[in-house]
Amino acid sequence: MKHHWLAGILLGLLGLPAGPPGAVEYPPAPTAAQLGIMQGRPVPDGKRVTLANWMSPPFNRWSLQNVPQLLPTATVYRGDGPPAELPVRARDLAGLRFEVTPGSTLSIAEWLAASYTDGFIVVQDGRIVYEAYLNGMQPQTHHLAYSLSKSVIGILAGVLADTGHLDVARKVEDYVPELKASGFAGYSVRELLDMETAIRWKEDYEDPYGNWRRWKDAIGWTPSAAPAEGAPEGNYEFLQTLQRDPDWTGGFKYVSPNAEVLGWVLERAGGMPLAELISRRIWIPLGAQHDAFITTDRSFAPAAAGGFGATLRDLARFGQLVLNNGRVASRQVVSEKWLADMRFNGSNQAWRNGQYRGYWNPAGSYRSLWYVTGDADGSLEAIGIHGQRLHINPVRRLVFVRLSSCPDPVSRADYDVSSRAIAAISAALSSRP
Repeated sequence: MKHHWLAGILLGLLGLPAGPPGAVEYPPAPTAAQLGIMQGRPVPDGKRVTLANWMSPPFNRWSLQNVPQLLPTATVYRGDGPPAELPVRARDLAGLRFEVTPGSTLSIAEWLAASYTDGFIVVQDGRIVYEAYLNGMQPQTHHLAYSLSKSVIGILAGVLADTGHLDVARKVEDYVPELKASGFAGYSVRELLDMETAIRWKEDYEDPYGNWRRWKDAIGWTPSAAPAEGAPEGNYEFLQTLQRDPDWTGGFKYVSPNAEVLGWVLERAGGMPLAELISRRIWIPLGAQHDAFITTDRSFAPAAAGGFGATLRDLARFGQLVLNNGRVASRQVVSEKWLADMRFNGSNQAWRNGQYRGYWNPAGSYRSLWYVTGDADGSLEAIGIHGQRLHINPVRRLVFVRLSSCPDPVSRADYDVSSRAIAAISAALSSRP
């Protein structure tokens, strides 16, 4: 591991010595302000966040809370009604300790500070029981959710399927004829939703020459003022260039462009831009307190796979919608049928035969752009790079949201430690005051 706090943890999780007993320490991660990032006017060289560095550490400590200052965005309007109630029934969880590695423990507060967390909330039975803001984040701060965005799109697909606007059995090109010559042609909307397409794609977040980097160029997340000669001019043009992988043998394969194609399909099926669809079909009926946003490319096409951003509490409200079988008060936003299908009809065989080959959540599945963990409580998750996580436990009636600016895009150690924290909190809340 490249970054300090996870190195000892990873060794311990692997059963290797991380140092003499009592020697492992996990100091708080420096905040953007402590690092001097975007501090002062003018901001000194080396401390400025730009399109060239905003996704990289340490600059992401500032950028993920300030995306609309860096990228074009479309507003996801919350409406003009009162926000859905999210009352507080606080529990003192900051000092709750859990085992990180054998013989090494952290309190919840220590874990949050060390793990580059920006915001963390726990909701039980629709009430906030614990909430923490770090690194300058506030309740009104919008934070990029990265691939949690996919799970928002998955619920939107369910809403449009409920109303008859979307048929998940139909082929992609039925909705988007522009994709007839692409690798997506012939796949159903359902196969997009479940990441079961054999697209030639490698989700490598750190390869400066890979297809993920080319996709970032297309969606406007890089400094290119104009595309290179012959390169796609935007997201939707880029999607038309992707082709099949003849060597893929089937099963789950994580391909972010699947969600981008789905966003395009939903725009065609719903008859309006994606930001407006999310607003009308989810964000307004959800009773969100604040507008959200989604980043757009130079042609104003949205980044459906990772460009959604919102406040911590509104993401908790979104999680509560899923926990409550699609209802907000007396209003059914997405059908119980869609959510039941999401929880129970994912293919464990596709998961085990797919990209992760069963080493992570071997009893799980992936359905409608959500992870189904396969644990005893039937928990669901939405996950984004750099530590974003929405965890829903339907049995214990719990929603967890963690927004972060971790240095590494993907860290198994970070995921495992956050899972231990979630398990400790869940156990503590199982005995109510």
